[in-house]
Amino acid sequence: MSTPLLTVGNFRTVTEENEILRVSCTVSDGNSSDADLWFEVSGLPPASTIDTADAFLAPCLLFALKRHSSIHFNVPISDCLVQQADDIAHIFGIQLGLNTKLAIKFSHITIVERKQRGGITGFSAGVDSWFSLKKNLLDLPESSKKLTHLLVNDVGANTSEHKKEQVLRQAEKAAGKFNLGLVGVNSNMSAFLSMNFQQTHTARNASTAHLLSSICDTFYYSSTDTYTEAGVFPTYDMAYADTILLSLLSSDAIALRSTGSAFSRAEKTHEILDVPDIGENLDVCVNHRHAGPKINCGYCWKCLRTEVTLEAFDVLSHFEPVFDLDAYRRRRWTYLREISLSKKPTEREAFDLALGSGLVGPKLLVQIQGVFVLLVRRMVIGRFRNALRSWLSGATR
Repeated sequence: MSTPLLTVGNFRTVTEENEILRVSCTVSDGNSSDADLWFEVSGLPPASTIDTADAFLAPCLLFALKRHSSIHFNVPISDCLVQQADDIAHIFGIQLGLNTKLAIKFSHITIVERKQRGGITGFSAGVDSWFSLKKNLLDLPESSKKLTHLLVNDVGANTSEHKKEQVLRQAEKAAGKFNLGLVGVNSNMSAFLSMNFQQTHTARNASTAHLLSSICDTFYYSSTDTYTEAGVFPTYDMAYADTILLSLLSSDAIALRSTGSAFSRAEKTHEILDVPDIGENLDVCVNHRHAGPKINCGYCWKCLRTEVTLEAFDVLSHFEPVFDLDAYRRRRWTYLREISLSKKPTEREAFDLALGSGLVGPKLLVQIQGVFVLLVRRMVIGRFRNALRSWLSGATR
C-alpha cells in the first residue's frame, strides 16, 4: 500500500489594509481536499516582502506526521532548512510518539543572504519573556544582537479574545517603555493542525520567526526547561527539545536561539525582580476566563507556582497590583500539598523553595497531607462519575 502524499504549493503574499502582510500556502492531498495555512503579519516596514515559505516548514511537517503522509514542498524553502528537515521531522515524530519516518521532497531550494539586523523575542509579559527582555536588552552591552523588537504571536496559546487583548496591551506597554518596535503575527494554525498546543508550541512559535527576517536576524526563544532536562523523547511538552530544535529550525536569514536554558524557573523569577516596575507588569495567568480586576487570577496553576516562588523570595507584596492575593491565600495550603508529590521540575523547585523558606512544615508531613488531599479528590470525583453514569443510564431508559 503506497503512502499518501501531501503537496505544499501556491505560495503567495498579499498586502492587505493597514499594511498587514498576509502569507499563505495550500496543502493538498490530491483528492480535492485542500487546506490553506496562512499568517498575517503587522508592524513590518512598508513595502516589506517575504520571499521564502520557510515559515510553513515546521507546521506542515507536523501536519504530514499526523496524517501519516509523505510530503512534497513545491514552494521556496531555504537550503539550510532543506538540509535539516529530516532531523526536524524525526524529532517531531519522537515527541509525538509516532514511530515513523517521514519522506520529504523539495522542488524549490533557495539561498538567502544573512544580514545583521538585531533581535526579536516573543513577548507575553510572563516570567520567561521578561527574562528574555532583560538578558537580551537590559543586560546586553552594545551589540548587533540586541533586541530591537517584541513579537506578539497568536498561534494558539490564548483562546479568549480578552486574554489576547491583554497580552497585546502588555506588549505595547513594554515596547513603549523600552523603545522597541512591536510586531504581531496571527495565523489559522490551530484550526489547520487541530493538535494539542503544548505538544506543538515550539514548532508553532518558531515558524513565525521566518516571517521577520526583514527586521531582525536573531529570534530569541524564551526557554521553558533547563539543559539538564532537555532531550528528545515522547512528551506532552515540545519544549524539552527546544535547545536541539531551535538550531535545526534556523536558516541563514534568521538564527533561532534559546534564552534562559541555563536558569531554572525560580532563578529566572529572581533575575527579573530588578526589572523596572516588574511588580506592576508581570502576567503569568493561564485562566482565560479571568477578566480582572487584577491581570492574574491568583489561583490557576501558573499563578500559584509563581506566587509561591515570589513569597519564598519574600517579595510577593510587591506584586499585589497584578495578583489576586486573597485568591492565592485561599488556595495555597492545598496547592503546596499537591506539588509536594509532583514530578514536574518546576513544581518540585517551587515546593523546595517553600520548604526552605519556612512556608510549609516538615516535608514528610506535608507529603502525607498531599496524599490525603489526592485520595479525597479521587474519591469525590469517583462518586460524581458513578452518580452521573447512574443518572445517564436512567435517563436513556
